Amino acid sequence: RLVGWRLSGLPRGLSDEQLTTLLTSPWSSGECPRRDRAILELLVTYGVRRQQVSALRFEDIDWREHTIFFAAQKCGKAILQQLDARVAQSLAEYLRQERPRSDCGYVFLRCHPPHERLSPNAVSDLVRARMKRCGLPPHYPHTLRHTFATRLLRAGQPLKAIADLLGHRSLEAVAIYAKVDFDRLLEVAVDW
Repeated sequence: RLVGWRLSGLPRGLSDEQLTTLLTSPWSSGECPRRDRAILELLVTYGVRRQQVSALRFEDIDWREHTIFFAAQKCGKAILQQLDARVAQSLAEYLRQERPRSDCGYVFLRCHPPHERLSPNAVSDLVRARMKRCGLPPHYPHTLRHTFATRLLRAGQPLKAIADLLGHRSLEAVAIYAKVDFDRLLEVAVDW
């Protein structure tokens, strides 16, 4: 059996070109394209977990204050963010034009009866299907979380800010991203 060391690998995110392809490729007229687009926008824009998207409730979106709340997951912290205009538009289109009528308090529902909360596994399935349709290697939603974090790092955000945005309680959870900050690693190597 091979020994695996914790944090020995690199986080695998999408390149900027792959992310652009994922977001701008035409959406098929599948069963729930507006729902799927809104979910993808949430994952890319906020770097949240698939469980947080699945658990999103109507009261978590404050349209007047332009905020969105994601409940804590995996012993982390809850996340309160500004509601991005593109995300708000995608959510509104889904809610007005495609969401099935239901008394269910969750935002994202299954397309077919029974119209229940969309499961985290279904979120994974739709992300993988979208990537395949766009000609990208199939990845899971967590890849979009890695993409979010590495893009913030490249933009100069400190690890503490990234940990807060991802809902982590400690810097240890985001330490892996220091390995992909090549510019800062070069500075350390040159100084050393």
